[in-house]
Amino acid sequence: MLDIAILWHIYVLCKLNLKTDNYLCKTSIKNMKRITLLLVLFLLLNKAYTQTINLKKITVLESNNPLLETSYYTSKNNFNDTFYRNLKSYVMENNSMSSVEEPELFINLLKWVNKQWEHDGWNEAPDSLTSLQILKNAKTGTKYRCVEYGKVLRDVLKAFGYTSRQIGIQSIDADYGGWGKGHVATEVWSNKLSKWVFLDPQFSAYFLYNNIPINYYELYTIWKKSGFKDIKVKFANPKYESHPEEYLKFIQNYFGYLIVDDNYNDKKFSLVLMLDAKSNILTFQGFPRETAIFISDYKQLYPPINQTMVLFKFDKTERERVNKASLIPNLKTEDDYRKGMSTWVARPNFNLSLLNNMPGFKQYELKVNGQEIKSSNDNIYNVILSEGISEIEAVSINNFGIKGISTKIKIQYK
Repeated sequence: MLDIAILWHIYVLCKLNLKTDNYLCKTSIKNMKRITLLLVLFLLLNKAYTQTINLKKITVLESNNPLLETSYYTSKNNFNDTFYRNLKSYVMENNSMSSVEEPELFINLLKWVNKQWEHDGWNEAPDSLTSLQILKNAKTGTKYRCVEYGKVLRDVLKAFGYTSRQIGIQSIDADYGGWGKGHVATEVWSNKLSKWVFLDPQFSAYFLYNNIPINYYELYTIWKKSGFKDIKVKFANPKYESHPEEYLKFIQNYFGYLIVDDNYNDKKFSLVLMLDAKSNILTFQGFPRETAIFISDYKQLYPPINQTMVLFKFDKTERERVNKASLIPNLKTEDDYRKGMSTWVARPNFNLSLLNNMPGFKQYELKVNGQEIKSSNDNIYNVILSEGISEIEAVSINNFGIKGISTKIKIQYK
């Protein structure tokens, strides 16, 4: 047979009456008709084949489904309802904040705690004194240290349903460098920002980078790179606003160690992140210090929390249907398999299990396209997705009614 391109060339010439060889023209026209017929048949067969293997596919379009971090802090520090509810009632009696959301709420509570007493670096409250008792004592004129400021703000934030912690920050020469080598502040987990935020209640101070509140480790790393030129220091209490440079000079002294209390099997110790400091130390300002574990990986001190992980498992009835339908004989080639796949391909009929790392967890909320789904007795959520695009949203809620970070998964069935 002549090459198709040559046949097409002769065919065009014949149609334009530019060829006199009638036999050649007749032959080329006859062959081109055959080729055209074969091409049409090929296209029809290809379309039919494509239709036989056209599958409705389940495709994940978007997802922020996390692998849960289950470090020291997420499994401890659960909320004690009675204590924290009493503390919140005391705060609300003296200040109305019910309509304020975080992070604005954090700033308001920072300001409120700062105004409860004037700083006294020598008056150490006994460990047995609760934050509520410290606040009541402050009403009568008692003054306390930065340690008590950090403790009270931590507990007040918890009373409003937010996971928070007291942090210690120390100088490089905290072991034998003399007096004033340590400071205490607070950090709180922001569900809105999905991060920890640093708050210094003694000075009502916090920091912004690109207008977003940052934690102490972020403050240190940004300062290490470019100083304070890209960082804004803010004060919830206006009385400190006139001399921000003094506070920056003060805080710069404490880029040696960052400390958070921890415990394991009821054994208390400090988890210490080394910043500019390079050595482990066993004393603080010459005094014996509590047991400490020194680390260099900041992720161990800054775990993401209040997350919800969604586990997908196809419903038992769907798995049984697929297994039964797939028992089709004569699957000898890949084409046989592809053609047969449409009879057993999986449909989006799921049983979802939820897990969380939220301190004080109470319950989950699961929605599909905005409609809430209730779980069965064994905490399984049956979800059958319709054709098109569906969005699954899961969130954990603590026993103060505060929602954590939403997990959103967008799935297409088409």
